Amino acid sequence: MAFMYISKIRNKEYIYGGIAFRDPVSHAPKRHATCLGVIDEDTRKPIFNDKYPFWIEKYQNEIDVSLEDYASSRNIIINFDDKGPVSNQDTESKKYNYSDTTSKLFSIDDVTEFTSKFYGPSYLLNHIVKKVGLFDIIEECFPKIYKQILTIAQYYTIDPDPLTYCGFFSEEYETYSESSEVASQRISELFKKITESQRLLFYQKWSELVTENDYLALDTTSICTYSVSMDKAVFGKPKQSNDNKRLKQINLCLLFGENSGLPVYSCTYHGSINDVSLLVGAIQRYALLKYTDFKLVLDRGFYSKNNINYMINSSPKIKFIVGMPATTNLKNKLIMDHQNISFDVNHTVNTPTEIIYGISKRIRWDNSKYLYAHTFIDPEKFIDTHNCILQDFMKMYAQATEDPKKYFNDEDYSYFLKFTPSKKVRSGYIITKNQQAFESALSRAGWFILLSNEIKNPEEAIKIYRKRDVVEKAYEIFKNRTDQARTRVHNELSYENKYFIGFLSLIITSVIHQTMLEHNLYKKYCIKSLLKELDGIKLFSYNEYKIVSVLTAKHKQILDAFGCPYPNKLL
Repeated sequence: MAFMYISKIRNKEYIYGGIAFRDPVSHAPKRHATCLGVIDEDTRKPIFNDKYPFWIEKYQNEIDVSLEDYASSRNIIINFDDKGPVSNQDTESKKYNYSDTTSKLFSIDDVTEFTSKFYGPSYLLNHIVKKVGLFDIIEECFPKIYKQILTIAQYYTIDPDPLTYCGFFSEEYETYSESSEVASQRISELFKKITESQRLLFYQKWSELVTENDYLALDTTSICTYSVSMDKAVFGKPKQSNDNKRLKQINLCLLFGENSGLPVYSCTYHGSINDVSLLVGAIQRYALLKYTDFKLVLDRGFYSKNNINYMINSSPKIKFIVGMPATTNLKNKLIMDHQNISFDVNHTVNTPTEIIYGISKRIRWDNSKYLYAHTFIDPEKFIDTHNCILQDFMKMYAQATEDPKKYFNDEDYSYFLKFTPSKKVRSGYIITKNQQAFESALSRAGWFILLSNEIKNPEEAIKIYRKRDVVEKAYEIFKNRTDQARTRVHNELSYENKYFIGFLSLIITSVIHQTMLEHNLYKKYCIKSLLKELDGIKLFSYNEYKIVSVLTAKHKQILDAFGCPYPNKLL
C-alpha cells in the first residue's frame, strides 16, 4: 500500500510518500517514507522535488491516500489550482536554491504530464560514437540523414530485432530521430538514399582514423536469403554448418584491426565464390581506399600460390601472415625437416595461453622471392590427436577381429590393418596392426606452418596470427547481435545499405566488447544484460524540461568502465 502525507518540521510542512509493507522475516508491519517536496508558506502550493515523478510512476497504481485526501481529512489548506513552479523566483530561490538546476521543483500538474523514455543505453552509445570519432565521420559523409543512420545503428546494438520495429524502439528509447523518421517505410526510403560513393567515403575516412600500423585480420562468412532478385545471391557451400543449404547466399568479407579491436572495412561478393578466389578482389577494393601499404593476417583457406605471388608483387605493398593447409608438399617437407624441435627447450615459444615449440626458416619462394616459414608443433594438440587416432585404431581392430569378412575390403581398415587368410583361426583371417600406417597418420598431428614476408621471429608470428580470432568473434556479433543472419530485403541497394549500417553497429558493439574484456565486466554481464541494466536510467520530459533519474551504484560502475561522465540530472 502507498500513501501520501504531510509532516510539519520546524515550521515547514514537508510532503512525504509512504509505503506500508510487512517484513518477510518477522512479519511485523513496517513502512518507508520518501520526502517528495514542501508546502509553500505564502501560496499554500505544493512544490515537488525531482524524486516525485519516479515515486509516482512506481506507486501510482497502489496509492490509497492521495495528497488531496490527506489534506482534506486533516483540514490542511493546499492550493492545487495554480500550475507551474512557484512564480516568486526572488523569494523561492533563497529557500530552495534555484541556481542549482539539479534541484528544480515542479508542481503536481507538471509532474502528471511528464513522459518517460529509456535513456541509459542511448546515452552510453552516444558517448562511444563520439569518443571513437564515428559520429563526426557519419555526420560528414551523410549530412542530411546521419541522425536516422545513427538511430538504426543504436537499434541494432541495443535491441537487434527486424527493422520493422525500429519505430517502436524510438518511442521507448531516447534516440537521434523521432519514431516517425525511422518507421518501416521511412527506412526503406533511407536505404535508397545512401549511395555507394558515400559508403566508400566513409570507409576511406574510417580506415585512416583507426588502422595506422595495424595488422588487419581478413575473413569471410555467408549470409542466407530468400530473395530471388539479388544478383549476388546464388547457391553455394555455406561457410557455417548451421546455415540453410537450400537457400541462396551472399558472401560477406570483413577486415578487422587486431590492435584497435575495431572493424575497418566490409564488402560483399557472390555466394558461390570461395575464399581463395575472393582474396585478390577484396585486396584490390580495399587498396583503392587505402592508397598506402597495409598488413594482412589470413587463415589457410586463403592460401594458394597465385594469392601469395599477388601479395608479394602488389602495389601498394602488402605485408602478410598466412596459414598453410595440410595438403601442400612444402608443409610436409618443412615438418620432416624440423622433427627435432619437438619438446626441445631451445625452441620453446611462449604464447599468452600455452607453450608450443617453433622454429623459423628463410625459404626461397617460386624461384624469385624469399619468405619466412614458421613451423610449430602444439604438444597438447599432438596428444589429443594421438589419443583420437589411437582410439579409432583400436576400435577398428576390435571390429575387424570380430568380423573380418565385413571389413577386409574397406580402404580405411585395410590401410591400418593387415588381413592374412588363415585356416588356423575360426574367423578365417589373422589380423595384424600396421605400425607404419599409425605413425604416418600421426606425422602431421599438432603441426602448423605460417608464411610471412615480414615477420622473422616465430614468437611474434604466432602472437599476431592467434589474434586473428577477433574477426571470427566479430562475425558472431555481426550475425547474432545486429540481425544480419538473414537479408530481410529484396534488392541489391537495400541489402548493401542494410549491411553497411550493421557494420556501424558492429563498430559500437566491438568497443563495448573490448571495454568489457578490459574491466572484467563479463563476470557479471553479457552485452545484452549490460545494456539492459542501463535501462534503469530513464529520461522524464515535460515541455522544455528533461530530468534524468537517479543513478544506482551499478549504473555508475558501468559508466566508469567506459570513461563516460554521469548525465546531468536536469537537461
